[in-house]
Amino acid sequence: MAQAQQQRFVFIFDRLQKGWDSEIAGPVAWALIPFDDAPVPPRNVEKQVRKRAKVLAKSLRMTQSSQTASLNLATEAACDYVEIARQAGAQYFVELWTKLKEQAEAAKS
Repeated sequence: MAQAQQQRFVFIFDRLQKGWDSEIAGPVAWALIPFDDAPVPPRNVEKQVRKRAKVLAKSLRMTQSSQTASLNLATEAACDYVEIARQAGAQYFVELWTKLKEQAEAAKS
């Protein structure tokens, strides 16, 4: 298992132990750890998305493990990731994070 997948698994497992739904824990973990081990994104995309992921992590700490609030924050972050990738012309990452956004929105319903 790749390192990013392992980190996401640990986060999801922790949240499931706290009573979260897996449909919510998955997108939140993906938004928190937005990069896979490969392919490597353009440097400007990586820097901006990592910065945004840090903001997400700080915000998640303040939600006190609220599933709904965490999912809303993850959805907002996914939208930002898509926009960052779109502005940089990184189509692979636009498509990747669009899937994240769609998954997060689907978990809301």
